[in-house]
Amino acid sequence: MRSNIVVDPIPPRVNIVYAQDQVTLPTSIQKLIDAFWESELRKGKNYIKGEVFSVKRYTLNEEGLHVTLSKTDYAHYLYTLHHHDFAKQAFSCQVIYAAAMVQTSDHHFVIGQMATHTAKANRLQFVGGGIDAIDMINDEVDLAHNVLRE
Repeated sequence: MRSNIVVDPIPPRVNIVYAQDQVTLPTSIQKLIDAFWESELRKGKNYIKGEVFSVKRYTLNEEGLHVTLSKTDYAHYLYTLHHHDFAKQAFSCQVIYAAAMVQTSDHHFVIGQMATHTAKANRLQFVGGGIDAIDMINDEVDLAHNVLRE
């Protein structure tokens, strides 16, 4: 049986930094995102258009993984999730989130269920979450802080 699972080694160092900039979208794309956002709200969704950090660029080499993030918003992220063709384009919102496999003292693993007001409602996943400004020290993302906060 053929498997689609690929296991890559963990880079020796992971460095994620915020570029202190905002994603700038072409007006035509921003209008599509805004229209989608409004349609979701009209359907009764209780989404909040908070800040989201999207991958601007990344490099992977023998020294490790270096990722640079730019700020955007939840509407941009949600539009990317719901429009698969857009997700493959240059202006899509690609996010990073930290997660940890937590084992309890009685040898069980902690798995959380995403809330109904999130983009991935009811999804099961390990403890963790999206990058937030509070997870940054001098523009560098502290992944351990993120996991502990979540």
